[in-house]
Amino acid sequence: GGKPFHLGTRAGVKILTSLGDVPGLGKDVFQVEMGAWKRGDVDGYEVTIPGTSGSARGTFVDMGNPHVVAVLEDAFASLPNVEDLDLVTKPVVAPEIPSDQNVEFVRIDAQSEGDATMRVNERGCGETLSCGTGLCATAITLRAKTGIDHWTITVRGGTLRVDVTDSDVKLTGAATLVADIDLL
Repeated sequence: GGKPFHLGTRAGVKILTSLGDVPGLGKDVFQVEMGAWKRGDVDGYEVTIPGTSGSARGTFVDMGNPHVVAVLEDAFASLPNVEDLDLVTKPVVAPEIPSDQNVEFVRIDAQSEGDATMRVNERGCGETLSCGTGLCATAITLRAKTGIDHWTITVRGGTLRVDVTDSDVKLTGAATLVADIDLL
């Protein structure tokens, strides 16, 4: 590992630490201190997807940007399996959140080990392969529902670890250069 460095983002300065290669998470793994979070009432929202039957309950989490996390195992969730969801279509959250929101759909794979699978529809662009703040919001919601504060979450873009405390949340995963672009 290396010594921590500071990175400016639209959500403020984040502290990153290089951990090198980590089994299960990949090569060039970094841990990011994502900072403070706020959570609304557990299951305080209803989440539906136009054209898809069923619904789920969602929990609002503010990570500096707004998220609603729907855990699909719950007794009142009637949406399809997480792999089968249509996330091209923008989910509908009720009551409506004025700022719009990212919506995460989650399946708990092994609660005792803190393993879960997540997909995300990001506001303004549709489904994405991963979402750092969405992974954090997911772990915060899962912690509220299960009492477990360390989660390994698989998204379409890979597998990451999230560690939640009452005051902050840390996100750990591989950093991969996906493009090197020169603007002329």
